[in-house]
Amino acid sequence: MSVDGVYKSLPDQSGLTCSDDTMTNCHLKCKADVVNKQCDSVCIPTTLTGNPFVLEDRDIPLDKMCLVQNYQQCLEPMSAQEQEAAQSSLQACIKGCLPPCTRVRWSRRDSSSILHPKEKTNHVFKLYISNHAYPVFAQQYSWSLITVLSNVGGVAGVWLGASFVGVIHILAFIFKLCTAWMRTDEEDHDEESAGQGKDCAQKI
Repeated sequence: MSVDGVYKSLPDQSGLTCSDDTMTNCHLKCKADVVNKQCDSVCIPTTLTGNPFVLEDRDIPLDKMCLVQNYQQCLEPMSAQEQEAAQSSLQACIKGCLPPCTRVRWSRRDSSSILHPKEKTNHVFKLYISNHAYPVFAQQYSWSLITVLSNVGGVAGVWLGASFVGVIHILAFIFKLCTAWMRTDEEDHDEESAGQGKDCAQKI
């Protein structure tokens, strides 16, 4: 068995809609909804792991919990009209379940071999996973020119806002450096002028 790829679609794109939930969970929620509406006095459904699978936040007594797959047990005592209404509500909810946005594509290869007569087991099942690395294809929203400009402006604004104090320090450092450089040039010029004055005095 090998995974060929994982495909992730956007929830709503080009008229196609999908859900982040799986189809199995959606069906379980539909059954839970039917049980909560029609069979609340008999049992409250739970998930396969035993956790309460209800659509409302409330305290659930232990004697009213049952598996969501057993919802037929509370539908049997109902009348034919009540059962038909419950089934219609269930089928309508199931039809509204959207396909999952994340889909896994995998391939399977079967093989067989002759078993030795001395072996105790009659059937041997071996599962080999070819590789643990697989490509992931994710759908993303396209960027327009306005989106690009707004994102660039937002990033620049955040950077300037966060670094405003740093920019001031850099400008102050450059100003001090230029001032020190100008003072050094003036001192050198004054020393040259003083040296030339001494030479003239010695000649006189």
